[in-house]
Amino acid sequence: MEGIRNIISLAKTSGIQQSIIAIGGIQISDVEDLINAGADGVAVSSAINLSMEPKIATQQFLRQLETQNSPAPLFAGKPETFST
Repeated sequence: MEGIRNIISLAKTSGIQQSIIAIGGIQISDVEDLINAGADGVAVSSAINLSMEPKIATQQFLRQLETQNSPAPLFAGKPETFST
């Protein structure tokens, strides 16, 4: 996680103003560490698509992001598709 934290810090101190979104193999257990490392949000696909309960998996990710006060919420499809 230290490497990720360093990359995010470098990006932010270099003047990058776009949201920094973590992608690639993200699991629900990664969200807190990624947001604490400075990511603005996460992009997930397989954690939801491979879940036996995709709606529940999406709700769990959304709750975790809300708990972490992520400025960039997660959407896996049309936002109105998922209700929390």
